[in-house]
Amino acid sequence: MKALSIAAALLLASGVAQADPIFTEDFDDITTLAGDGWALINNSTAGGQTSWFQGNDGVFSAYEGSDNSYIAANFLNAGAGGQISNWLITPLLTLNEASYLTFYTRRNDSEFFDSLEVRFTTSDSINVGSSANDVGDFTSMGMVEVLLAGADYPLDWVQVRVTFGDIGFGNGRIALRYVVDNTDLNGDYIGIDSLTVGVPEPTSLAVLGLGVFGLLAARRRARV
Repeated sequence: MKALSIAAALLLASGVAQADPIFTEDFDDITTLAGDGWALINNSTAGGQTSWFQGNDGVFSAYEGSDNSYIAANFLNAGAGGQISNWLITPLLTLNEASYLTFYTRRNDSEFFDSLEVRFTTSDSINVGSSANDVGDFTSMGMVEVLLAGADYPLDWVQVRVTFGDIGFGNGRIALRYVVDNTDLNGDYIGIDSLTVGVPEPTSLAVLGLGVFGLLAARRRARV
């Protein structure tokens, strides 16, 4: 695992041609996700009032499509002062060393700290452990972590690109994990839209590698 800045991520994205995607999700209606093979698992500290939910266009509008056609999470995923570990896990996908993931994300405000990880498991497992600190089967050599730090967590929609290299070969699931420590101090509201998994053109493979990006944000409470 290695870390890349958001700037590097965007640079990679701009330099890689995108071929036909093998999987897309626009989150127009998140009630269909479970039936399509997604797993939504809120493993946060007990007492939370929300999990993943349909985007709230009163906070901000979707990247594309109707105003609420994105998926969102917020500081209410955990009880007061608790730890958020809220998982959004794709269906089982067949990937190879050239596979990539792209999605758009943004936060709501610059005052409170938010973070988002991307992880991968080379199996059909949705085991994320039993507590907010656990990562279950989404660890080991098959892990990709997104770390868009501090002000790098965008306040407007930005495309994030993750490439898998050798760890993405075979069948597996990709997980986006909203993770926040101490919701009395951290956590606001994030949105995710227009997720794509695909394979780039062969001529573009030389610029790809294992990507690790991260999202941090500053603080201010959003309301849903």
